[in-house]
Amino acid sequence: MSGNCNLEIFITKSPLEVRLIEIFKGELRSLIISRDDEEIKLGNIYLGRVDSVNKQLNAAFVDIGFGQAGFLSGSDAQIRSGDNQKKRIISETYQEGDKVIVQVKRDISEGKGLKLTTKVELRARNLFATMGHSEIILSRSIKGLESQKKIISILDQYKNPDFGFMIRTKAQFSEESFLVKEAKILTDTMNHLINESEQSKKPRILYEELDAIRIYFRNIDDGKIKRIMVDDRLLFSRIKQYLCEVAPSFLERIEFTNNSNIYFDSYDIDQKIQELFEPKLVLDSGVVLHFNETPALVAIDVDSHKLNHSGNSETFALDVNRKAAREIGRQIILRNLAGQIVIDFLPIKRKSSRKIITEIILKILKKDKRSILYGFTKLGLFELSRRRMGESLSHRFMTYQEPIRNVKLASSDLLDLINRELRQNPGKIFVAHCSPNLYRHMNANGNSNWKIFLGSIGPVVKLLENKKLLGFNFELV
Repeated sequence: MSGNCNLEIFITKSPLEVRLIEIFKGELRSLIISRDDEEIKLGNIYLGRVDSVNKQLNAAFVDIGFGQAGFLSGSDAQIRSGDNQKKRIISETYQEGDKVIVQVKRDISEGKGLKLTTKVELRARNLFATMGHSEIILSRSIKGLESQKKIISILDQYKNPDFGFMIRTKAQFSEESFLVKEAKILTDTMNHLINESEQSKKPRILYEELDAIRIYFRNIDDGKIKRIMVDDRLLFSRIKQYLCEVAPSFLERIEFTNNSNIYFDSYDIDQKIQELFEPKLVLDSGVVLHFNETPALVAIDVDSHKLNHSGNSETFALDVNRKAAREIGRQIILRNLAGQIVIDFLPIKRKSSRKIITEIILKILKKDKRSILYGFTKLGLFELSRRRMGESLSHRFMTYQEPIRNVKLASSDLLDLINRELRQNPGKIFVAHCSPNLYRHMNANGNSNWKIFLGSIGPVVKLLENKKLLGFNFELV
């Protein structure tokens, strides 16, 4: 294992969800939340039926079953075959009632419906299979003619007229047996869903994407991880089994812990996670960041009103903006902010100052393939865009009438905290003081998660209503 592995991963399970937390050099770098109650996931593949075609929009509306319909735009429905490289109008490709294999490109969020694509792909750690072509395409980062020839020769036996392969950069460092194994799994899965689509008459799911935790391990580079801590026995076994299949080099770094509170407390993880849901973030330097998500854009404001300064205003503004830019880059990734993002830094006029700020953000977002930087506008605002992949954390878990977490997040946080405390203090009786809103939710007849949880742990937690607590807040004592 490399000596400069500084990435620690903590995976904690509650009755409602699994959270994966990345800590890099003591800082929270990533938070991934996987919930079982989210039925339609990015990457799911469906057999759909065209409900209607809109020539003006050059788009089709596709029924995928379960009472759900998705939007298939012309750019996401292009079919290229043979020498015909001309883009085809969607109304010339599909008619009402046609069957079509589609993949979820954007889930239901922010009042927008499902966005679908016919450019279906199945991903593995080193390669992925894609419909619509039959070629074997290598990443440009794979250098050396011998390496290229070797990989192509391995995959030649899996060539198929219905789909091709895209080879990821890391494939050049993988053993041949792993490439063969992945190619076989992808081929079998792709053939299976094609056969299922041909035999089925009604819209249905053909392939369910992996949960967010397994996707994480499928994609992360080997050399970065120092250790992986898991606080649930069953989840620990499942992750070990998955790593054994896709990344056995991780196995020596995964550990089970029944006292995750030690690590949560040492890194102040709970507090750092809570800050991700706040619209206002105060940095150690005193700089204040305000985050405002709207349907049109994400606005981020840099505030230094409480900081004392004298002397050159440009120098002061540059110093504040430097500190803000570093944290803003982190927060964009942590909060999963996307779409058009506008940052209102303190006014700086010099080109050299603006270049420094641009380079800071560029460095932080360099490996984030979803981001495109446009830089400073004539009005002094900094603009960038980021491709959407799921909802932002706040849209998933916040109530927007007030800047408070919603009942889904609050109940999940409470169960997660109880879980960790019980592991550390088995047999102890706890009292959870809940706000009136949260108390009503936890005691509602339809709250099966709480009842199942109580059934598994016994009568060791008592809920009390506390009218002094607002929103969906709670205290565990």
